[in-house]
Amino acid sequence: MAKSGTVIGSDGPSGPLLLEAVTAESHVTWALRDGSAEVAPERQTLVIVGNGMTSWRLCHELVDVGATAELDVIVVGQESLPAYDRIRLTTLLGGSRVQDLLLAGEDWYASVGIELLLGETVVQIDRQECSIGTDRGREIFYDRLILATGSTPFVPPIAGAGRRGVFVYRTVDDLQAVRAYSSGRQRAVVVGGGLLGLEAAKAVVDLGLKVDVVEAAPRLMVRQLDAEGAVRLREQIEALGVRVHLGAPPTAIDDAGGDRLSVRLPSGRALPGDLVILSAGVRPSAGLARAAGLDMAPNGGVSVDDRMQTSDDRIFAIGECAAHEGTSYGLIAPGYQMARVIVGNLIGARTVFERPRPVAKLKLLGIEVSSVGEFQDTDSAVALRHQTANGYRKIVLRDGQIVGAVAVGAWTGFDEAAQAVQEGTRPSPAELRRFGRKGELRGERKRGRVTDWPADAVVCTCNRVTRGQIEAACGRGCADVAAVGKATTAGTICGSCKPLVEELVQLAPAASIIPLGAALRARRTLRGLQLFADSPALARGTPPHGLRPNGMPPPRRETLSAFRAVRGSRPVVPVRPAIRERGLRILISLAAAAVLVVGVAAFAPAQAAPGRLLKLWTGYTTLGLAGASLLLSLRKRWSRFAVLDVPLWRAIHGCLGLGALVSVCIHTGLHLGSGLNRALVVDFLAAVVLGSVASVVFAAGPRLSPAESRDRRRRFSELHVAILWPLPILLGLHILAAYFYG
Repeated sequence: MAKSGTVIGSDGPSGPLLLEAVTAESHVTWALRDGSAEVAPERQTLVIVGNGMTSWRLCHELVDVGATAELDVIVVGQESLPAYDRIRLTTLLGGSRVQDLLLAGEDWYASVGIELLLGETVVQIDRQECSIGTDRGREIFYDRLILATGSTPFVPPIAGAGRRGVFVYRTVDDLQAVRAYSSGRQRAVVVGGGLLGLEAAKAVVDLGLKVDVVEAAPRLMVRQLDAEGAVRLREQIEALGVRVHLGAPPTAIDDAGGDRLSVRLPSGRALPGDLVILSAGVRPSAGLARAAGLDMAPNGGVSVDDRMQTSDDRIFAIGECAAHEGTSYGLIAPGYQMARVIVGNLIGARTVFERPRPVAKLKLLGIEVSSVGEFQDTDSAVALRHQTANGYRKIVLRDGQIVGAVAVGAWTGFDEAAQAVQEGTRPSPAELRRFGRKGELRGERKRGRVTDWPADAVVCTCNRVTRGQIEAACGRGCADVAAVGKATTAGTICGSCKPLVEELVQLAPAASIIPLGAALRARRTLRGLQLFADSPALARGTPPHGLRPNGMPPPRRETLSAFRAVRGSRPVVPVRPAIRERGLRILISLAAAAVLVVGVAAFAPAQAAPGRLLKLWTGYTTLGLAGASLLLSLRKRWSRFAVLDVPLWRAIHGCLGLGALVSVCIHTGLHLGSGLNRALVVDFLAAVVLGSVASVVFAAGPRLSPAESRDRRRRFSELHVAILWPLPILLGLHILAAYFYG
C-alpha cells in the first residue's frame, strides 16, 4: 500500500479539506480532515467506437455532466481527422478549409480528459473479455462500449462501378478526390436524386461542371417531399440547367474512351460524363456489431431499446448505425437525442428515447427545401396548400392537430410550423384561413424579433433549442455563435438559425460572460472539491486504465449493474428543459399587489370624496397611466418599436397598471358609483386583475408543456382584450358627463 499527501481542496484559513489519498489495489480512499474516510469506486472505462458528429456530441454531453472526472473515456476514430461537420462538406468545394469544418480539435479532447485515437479502425469486439481490437494490434478493455460507427455509402449493383472516375460522396477524402479529379473536366453524372444526391449535384455545380441527375424513383427526395413538392423542386432545378432523369436506374457505367465515361439507362440511352458520383443513399455501418453476434434489425442496423442498449447489456449504439424499433435515422438531430439519452442513463436519470419527428431544412442548388412530420397525403388527414410562382407550402392536419408540413422555396414561418408539429398544436380557424391566403400560420407582427420571443420559443428547429437555453448558455460564458452551438447544438445542423442565435448572443449582458475554460473547470467537481484541470490522470501522455495493449485486463466484477450515477454531478439536462422567463417574481409581486388593491376597492368601506383639485389631478393621472400602459402593446405588435425587451416592458406595464389602480381608488374615494360610472370602475378593476394574472401566466408558461402554455396564453390574452374594449367608450361618456353635464 502506498501513501501520498495530496492537497486538492481547501476550506479557507482553517486548513485543507483533503489531507491525503491512500491507494489500495483498484480503489482510492480519501482521508478527510474530520477523520472520516470515503472509498471511491474503481474508475470505469467507457469506449466509443466512431468519431463522427454524434460521437462528438456524446463527448460534449459527458463533459457537461462531469463524467470525464470519474470515467476513463476513449474514442477510436477511423478517419485521420477529428470530428467535423459532415453537413457542410460541399463548402469545401466553394473555398472553405478543412479546419473550418472541425467541430473540435485534438487539443479539446485532451483538455477534458478524453483519449482520442485517430486513423485507427476497430476490427473486432470480444464480448467475453470485454475488449476491442484495432487494425494496429491494440487491445482496449471496456466496462461500457458505445458504437457510433455511423453509415456507409450505398453503392448500387451497377456494372462498371469500380472504374476510374467513379466516386462516392461521404467523407472529406471523397470530396478532395472529386475536386482533384474534376480539374479540366466539363460534365458529371450523379446517381441518386435524394438528399445526398442533390448535395453531390450542388458540389459539382460549384466546381463549374454541367450535371445530369439520375434517380431510380419516380420523383426526387422521396423521404423529404410529397409528390407536388417534388415536381416543383424538379422544375426549379432544371431551370438552373441541371438535367433530371427520373424512374431510370442505371444499368452500367461504360468506358467511352479518352478517359470519359458513359452511364447507360434502361431505355438504352447513354449519358456521357467525365466523372460519375454514386450518391444513392447510405446503409448503417454495423458490420462490427454483426460479427460480434449482436441482434440486428431488418434494415441492417444494430437493434437498440429505449435506453440505446443492444442485446449485450454492456454495449450501446447511437446514431445512424442504431435501429430503434427497426428504424435508423439518417438525420443528425435524432443522433444528438440518442447521445443525451445515453448520458442521462449514465448519471442515473433513466432517460428514454422517444420516436422523433425529424425536421429537414436545407438548401439544395440554392433552393430551400423544408419538411417535418407526416407530410404525405393520406385518407385520415386533411392537407392545406399554398402555391405561388416561386414556392410551394403545405400543412397536414389530423383531427384538427397539425402533424406535418412541407415546403419548396423560402418560408420564413417554417420554424413556427415545425414547432407546432412537434408540440401537436391545434391551429385556430383564423390561422388556417391566413395560411390559405398568405401561406403563413401566424402574421409577421406576431413573430417579430427573436429577442421578443418567449423563453420557450424554439430558435433551432433541428435540435429543439429554445431562446431560454441559448440565453442561459450565453450566461455561462458562450460569447459567440460557435460556442453557443457547442453548448446547446443550436445551429449545428442546417445552420439556418445562426442569424437568430447571433442576435441573441450580441444582446447577452456582457457581465454574464465568463471564460469558457473556467466554466469547464468548474464542472470538474467531486462533492464540492475542485479537481486540478492539469491532473496527471488527465494528461494526454498518460494512457487511461483501459488501454492495456501489452498487459492483462483490469480486474472485473462478476456482475455489472446499470450505469452507476456519477457522484457530485449536476442532474441531467432534459431534452426539452423548462426555462422561466426572467422577471417572474416581480410580476407575481405586482399581480398580488393589484389583487389586494382591487379587493380593498371592492369591499372596503367608502371614504370621503377627495377635493376637486385632488380629484382633477388623480383623474388626469389615471388617464395618463392607462394610456401609457396601452401604448406598451406596440412593443409586441410593431417590430420597429424595438427599445428594451418584452420581459422588461411587461414589468413596466404592470407597474403602470398598479399605479393607475391606486390613482382610481383615490379618485373615487373607494365609491364604485352607479350607472355608467359603476360600469367603468368595475370594468377597469376586472381588466387590471385579469391583466395581472395573464402577465404571470405569460412569464411562467414554460412550466407547462409548450402546447398547454400557448393555449392558456391565447385564452387569457383574448379575454383581457375583450374586457378592455368597453373602457374607451365608458371613459369617454364619463368625461363628457363630468365636463358638460356635471
